[in-house]
Amino acid sequence: MKNLSIMMIGLSLLAAPTLASAQVVDFEDLAEGFYGKTFEYGGMFFQDINQVSGVFPDGSTFGPQEFDEVTIEDATFFYNDYPEWGSPDKALTFGSAFVPGDNLSIGRISSATMVLDEDQTSVTMDIAYYENGPWGGIVFHLDAIQLGEVVGSADPITISDLGGRDNIALGTLSISDVEFDELHLYATFGDEYSLPRIIIDDVTFGGTTCAADMDGDGELTLFDFLAFQNAFDAGEAIADFDGDGDLTLFDFLAFQNAFDAGC
Repeated sequence: MKNLSIMMIGLSLLAAPTLASAQVVDFEDLAEGFYGKTFEYGGMFFQDINQVSGVFPDGSTFGPQEFDEVTIEDATFFYNDYPEWGSPDKALTFGSAFVPGDNLSIGRISSATMVLDEDQTSVTMDIAYYENGPWGGIVFHLDAIQLGEVVGSADPITISDLGGRDNIALGTLSISDVEFDELHLYATFGDEYSLPRIIIDDVTFGGTTCAADMDGDGELTLFDFLAFQNAFDAGEAIADFDGDGDLTLFDFLAFQNAFDAGC
């Protein structure tokens, strides 16, 4: 499989496509800490954080939460383990507590709204979260809203339910080809809100949203192949390019096609 990947790299770099410019909000110039119940940064105004009621997969319920602050997390150790995700070493999360320093804290999310300072037509958001354990079956959603109406939605991400202890998983939420002035990030279990844990990085507006841009630098290069290869070898869900739940030759082909098309 690695030999095949090397051959694909060589062929594709003969005519590597380029991507349109995009605005990437990566939180890197912010200090670790709490930023309040509302937070304005990078053209986004965060509000209404975790102010809904809902249910956990075990049947227990919750009401509007006190975990209602935006938090910037210094997640150096996390980025050391997952270098292909986001932009080291700051990430955004929600809650009322975090572990200072290089340790990772993954805060809670049931619902948060991001009002934009100008209309956009595409967005991609890197997320990381806990899967299995008590979280299995919860679904992450991202809706695009224009003038109060939902006009587009990202493909939802369902948290795996394989039992055992929870562990970290990576994902991407993307919306394109629709004009919107607001985003709604939320989690559900069945028909109700739920409250899993999440961190966010590299919120990308405009340009070309491109799954093959694995390193998120706005260009398609050798480094995207290497990032894909590393994710595939590590068995990470982000390398499941054909979305069938397995990592196979077809994921290499799907990645190749996305790369060659320039997304």
